Amino acid sequence: MISTQEHVTMATMGGLAGAVLGAAIGGALFGFPGFLTAAVLGGIGGTIFGSFM
Repeated sequence: MISTQEHVTMATMGGLAGAVLGAAIGGALFGFPGFLTAAVLGGIGGTIFGSFM
């Protein structure tokens, strides 16, 4: 059983990693609008993924 602090930490780290990867890939492929969109979507996806780790 993990604690609440561990759960929140993993969700936060997943969100940060998702946002960074999304921004890098979106910016490389689509420029500034892609950078913003992919960072937001990557952050949401990373948070959801991180919360289940």
